[in-house]
Amino acid sequence: MDDEYLIAFCTVPDESTALEISQSLVNGKLAAYCNIISGIRSIFFWKDEICDESELLLVIKTKQNVYEKLEKQIRSLHP
Repeated sequence: MDDEYLIAFCTVPDESTALEISQSLVNGKLAAYCNIISGIRSIFFWKDEICDESELLLVIKTKQNVYEKLEKQIRSLHP
């Protein structure tokens, strides 16, 4: 089951962040690919207020056995 494929989603605030995270994941062999989808509008609750932001969406193909490393890498690069 460790080599089972997963699709992870991650929103990012801008194209430079999307590129940095995507390239890092693919270069580090933590993802087979990342799709960057622009034009996402996100409405969410953050720090006691409702936010309405333009974002990009990363669609990330990875494997179960590297997911924890992938998550750690995203957290280290995400603003």
